[in-house]
Amino acid sequence: MIAPHPHERPLRAAVVLVSALFWAGLALLSWTLWERYAVTLSPADVALLGGVVAIVSYVIARVIKAYRAVNLKGHAVEIGPDQHPDLHARVRACAKRLGFAETPLAFLFQKPYHLPSFSLRYRGRDYLALNGELVGALTEHQGAIDFFIGYELGRLHDPDRGWHALLLPGRVFPLLGPAYARAKIYSYDRHGIGACRNRVDAALAVALMASGSRRWKSSSLAHYAQQSAHEDSVFDFFEVISGAPYLSRRSAHLRGVATGDGPHAKRHPAAWILGVLVPGVLPRDLGALARGVFAILWIAVAFAAFWHGYQQLALAGLVQPLETRFENKVVPIKGSPVPALTPPPPTKAVETNLYARLDDDLKLLGELALTRFRKLGGVPCDFGRIDSPSLNFRAGRYAFSCDEPVVYTVVEAGEFEPGRAPHLRSYNWKDNRFTTSLPPAAATVPSEEKTQSN
Repeated sequence: MIAPHPHERPLRAAVVLVSALFWAGLALLSWTLWERYAVTLSPADVALLGGVVAIVSYVIARVIKAYRAVNLKGHAVEIGPDQHPDLHARVRACAKRLGFAETPLAFLFQKPYHLPSFSLRYRGRDYLALNGELVGALTEHQGAIDFFIGYELGRLHDPDRGWHALLLPGRVFPLLGPAYARAKIYSYDRHGIGACRNRVDAALAVALMASGSRRWKSSSLAHYAQQSAHEDSVFDFFEVISGAPYLSRRSAHLRGVATGDGPHAKRHPAAWILGVLVPGVLPRDLGALARGVFAILWIAVAFAAFWHGYQQLALAGLVQPLETRFENKVVPIKGSPVPALTPPPPTKAVETNLYARLDDDLKLLGELALTRFRKLGGVPCDFGRIDSPSLNFRAGRYAFSCDEPVVYTVVEAGEFEPGRAPHLRSYNWKDNRFTTSLPPAAATVPSEEKTQSN
């Protein structure tokens, strides 16, 4: 078996850890948003919505794979014993050199400006496609074709291929995601070298990708490998934010593996510092849209986690609550002591404030009734025991009506205004409306049965 790039395994562990943190944070964020805003949805509705999103995403991915597989079968030429037997023998030989028991279905397609090769797995079968322009350009150096075959075989047998979607959050994480993608390409390149009988054929294959099918023969492999040896902050920045390494550095890596020296790529420190600010959404392929969506979700998850942790620290008294920073605080001037003030006698303003506090209680209970009614429906007065700790007055003075969406209380004679007769103060939680009326002859303080409605 071919040993992967030395950075691939630690990067994979980091990507798995970051992805697990993201999915846990996303679950917490979704639950918080549902608890606060989606009062009309039940947990079953949320689970159904999440299932629909997962099914739609799965179907779209399957349709894209099916489209590519059908295009191969419909437009490309299948490589076999009767069609292009020399290429068929090469595919079988490369699979044997790499230690893979199964030989994929191979095809030859003709698209000059397309990828030199690609592979996919559909319905449990592996597909490998080679560009006809590539094969034609390497007529005199057919050993270089083995590099592309081995590269695609490495992709097909990648152990992380089945977890591609679950690892997507880690792959868009700044620096980590692009570094993991580049390490994957270097590992595939090592499979390409392992498939070649002569290791110099791998360097010729990279020269073909860089110079094109007409001018690659006049390229200097040694000079091309040294092209990216210098450190430049701008040059390195655009590589560290991309999942595809420069071809010149791939050529240098292949030469290092072939000679046993190993890779020698060094990057400018400023490129790493600037790369922290850019998520791994490059290059601009079909998956860039999905990676962009996950980058936005990362921001939301990070903000929710930070806010949740800040609130927990504030409750523990370790930090000052954020809302207290916006309160007006009167600081007495140091010097002569401030004389104690006697409270003024009750006035109309105090009485009005008491009515406002009463209305706040009625509206709070009305919102609770509306929320429960939207979630569960049922009888308007069936809201259980009133035990909200945020009420200004005792809970025993309030009651819910069973005939209409109303929460009400009885204001006793002279309770807030001296000489005023008893009256009902009610709040319609569907119309968002307060009313004051005289109680019926039999009405007194709400009974215990209405106060603690079943």
